[in-house]
Amino acid sequence: MTGIAIHWPMAGGALVLLLLPIGLFHGARTRHRALSSDWSGYWGRTLGHGFHAIDFGRAMLGAWYLVDGLLPAADATGIAVHAPLLAQSAVLAIGTTLQTFVCKERHAACAPFAYTAGVATGFLPITVGWFAVTLAIVFTFGVRAPALFFPALSAAVAGVSLLMAGLDPVPAHLAAAAAAGLPWLLTLLFPRELTVACLARTASSERIAAGDVRK
Repeated sequence: MTGIAIHWPMAGGALVLLLLPIGLFHGARTRHRALSSDWSGYWGRTLGHGFHAIDFGRAMLGAWYLVDGLLPAADATGIAVHAPLLAQSAVLAIGTTLQTFVCKERHAACAPFAYTAGVATGFLPITVGWFAVTLAIVFTFGVRAPALFFPALSAAVAGVSLLMAGLDPVPAHLAAAAAAGLPWLLTLLFPRELTVACLARTASSERIAAGDVRK
């Protein structure tokens, strides 16, 4: 692609890690609990689901590969210099959309908390990514509105980036901020119930009658 120097092993690895929906691998013991439901007794079953740790790790590694796998070509000039960032932004947007909408529950969407946090920490400098994720987590627990993690992370990434850069916008950081807010925005535009994967007590647990939520 004109204007882009591609490191194929890293770029290929980034595409696999970032675009493959984690929802495809949820097995018989995975249930989806709506964010609006009562979470008493479900925290352990949610945090104990190994897919969340895997999701965070692969997103962080994939975002890091994406940064180093797509670079401006040595002879790039003018608008072509921005081609790598445009390609990276597209990958992040498509990847986040796939993680959100590929869900085995009907009329539901997966809330990709671990994925978006991993992207922020892998795509952005440590001082921006980790600080923004921490701020978003603290805010979300404070207001007790899990779905607001995504716009909070988006705002935190943009805000921390501006502070670190002396109020000079960094396009790459703004691209990551936009991707972080997508799950919340998408479920507003295309109404779906945001859910989180948790472990069922048994593989044969029954579906709750109300809504597309499983125990």
